[in-house]
Amino acid sequence: MQMTPHSYNVTTCASSCATLLYSYTNGSAFMNVSIGNLTSATEYSIRIAAFVVRRDSVTGGRTTLQSNPTDLQVKTDDGYDDDDVESVHDVSSVELSTEDATIDLIPEKTRGIS
Repeated sequence: MQMTPHSYNVTTCASSCATLLYSYTNGSAFMNVSIGNLTSATEYSIRIAAFVVRRDSVTGGRTTLQSNPTDLQVKTDDGYDDDDVESVHDVSSVELSTEDATIDLIPEKTRGIS
């Protein structure tokens, strides 16, 4: 089975937000994303969405198929070694479908500043 090249937007928010784009052209339907540089004892909101950009066979324009985003709320460990407490992090597999929404890309016009 041939896979269409696809990408993932991963947005991480605490006091501010940062979005990273992960492009994936390999032949697998699965992808691992590692999120680093997180501050200890901090709550984060993480949003992941998959999308595919392809040419529309009718109009010839570019069309984006995007999944509904998956939202996660996580809190990082405080970093203190406590013999009485053991942290276990269960990560479940999230299936992102690219058939949930269709968004047409429209070129934006930018006004010049003189």
